[in-house]
Amino acid sequence: DDASLLSPDDLCGRSLLALVAAGHAMAARIRTLSDRVPLPYWAASRLPGPRQSGPGGSNEARQQQQRQRSKSTSSGEVGGLFNLFGPSRKAGSEGAPEDKTGGDELSDARKYAPFLFDFNYLHNPEEYEASLLTRARDGPGEDRGKTAAGGGGGSNGGPAGLDLAQLEREFTVNQSKTVVEFYELFESVVGYHTDLSSFVDDLNRGYYIRHTVESVLSDEVGRRLVCEAVYLWGVLLITMEHYLPGPVRERLVISYHRMVGRDPSLGDISKIDSVVALCRSSAVRPPATAHRSSHKHPADEMRLFARFSLPSDFVRNVVGCLLSSDIYRRSTTAFPSIDHRSVALAGQASILYVVLYFDPHALREENAKMRSVVDRFFGDNWVVHVYGGLTADLGKEWGRYGAARAAMAGVLGEESVRVLHVGNAKLIGQCMAELRAYLTMGILTDGFVLDNRRDLLNCLRRCNIALRWRILHRRTADVALREIICAKQADGALTTDPKLEGDFAVSESHVISLLLLTSQLEMQLKDTFRQLLERRE
Repeated sequence: DDASLLSPDDLCGRSLLALVAAGHAMAARIRTLSDRVPLPYWAASRLPGPRQSGPGGSNEARQQQQRQRSKSTSSGEVGGLFNLFGPSRKAGSEGAPEDKTGGDELSDARKYAPFLFDFNYLHNPEEYEASLLTRARDGPGEDRGKTAAGGGGGSNGGPAGLDLAQLEREFTVNQSKTVVEFYELFESVVGYHTDLSSFVDDLNRGYYIRHTVESVLSDEVGRRLVCEAVYLWGVLLITMEHYLPGPVRERLVISYHRMVGRDPSLGDISKIDSVVALCRSSAVRPPATAHRSSHKHPADEMRLFARFSLPSDFVRNVVGCLLSSDIYRRSTTAFPSIDHRSVALAGQASILYVVLYFDPHALREENAKMRSVVDRFFGDNWVVHVYGGLTADLGKEWGRYGAARAAMAGVLGEESVRVLHVGNAKLIGQCMAELRAYLTMGILTDGFVLDNRRDLLNCLRRCNIALRWRILHRRTADVALREIICAKQADGALTTDPKLEGDFAVSESHVISLLLLTSQLEMQLKDTFRQLLERRE
């Protein structure tokens, strides 16, 4: 039964639970450390810095960011404030994140670029070290291009007259702890794959006497944990590729390799081969500012996931389990209506989206399977939440795979999207009218809440469903579809409710209003039910 797998005496359950907990911890660690990458690594990679200044970033720069945000607020630029609802609609912006890195700060960071090498260094380290010594002795000269071609920084090379050896020593003293943290993170990610593969192998060879892959997947708790374990391995790869781009990862690893080579007490490079395989840049390089966005840009997932693959039979069993079972029964209980099926299965849809990258044959060739995936999970939505606020547009992500692209074609047609947009706009208008009626002073008495609790809860369900669809799909990467979903009123007038005719325009202010009214009703109902229960006791 469910309790047996998670009982303290069940080694299989304990191992699986520890694996999932470790995966969540590593995913959070990737996101946290991504904001702490030293600026010279971004400069050497020719990428803009993260949203927030890392260690060493000036307080002055942070204050300038705050003043800029305040200025946007006072001037009424709603799009800049609520990036959650999609890119700003200001002309020419295209939703590109603002460069938060001051020019002087970035220019200062470039002086470290000559000794921040990428993985080309590993092909001939002696030549790179000799070239660096030559530059340190003679100053920047004609050999700059040669070193830069190997990943040292190119035109961003070191300043004239500086002792590069001394500069590198200072950099190592200041950043060694941070570099070690990143390398330990990369090692732990590799270790997660090792542990997951070992767990699957143990199940297959009968190490857990009472359990096999099939028996764990037939158990309600077991299948949920197994699906999450595989999903988290994909999440680790995706989030690392998104928030720590390949050029930055490579330079962090080489920095650690060179630091430990000079001082072995700083760490251990026994697993360097696996870390290099994990951190190598992929063939598809995203836009320079992609790591600043909370919307995923298509990467080379096929090769990325193939670097540390999982047994194909095991993956196909997991995909089959996700297609045939509801692994989160509480979600389907919270949204019992058949019209809300895709919302009830949203968490499972996120898992399936990630796990399918471990089964590229299904994405490319299995038309029937992909049609069943779309019919069950993505019949009325195509922007999915991946993990921790990161979203992905299936129109772009699956556009490279024949079977997946064909299955999504019916959902992504402009006419189909317009139908979904109009239906959501009408639902938002209905919800706002109901919320204002319920939130009228004196309406939510104890007797009214008890007599109408079913209608009140159904109203909250509809509100959350309407909000979720609108917030996610304002972030679609397709310009034509975004024009439909983010349509503005022709006269430019600001209204309290969506325009339920013409383009059915729903503005950001309408979404904010619905969000606030929904939270107000939820809070009042929660307080009322709590007081009723306390009086009953």
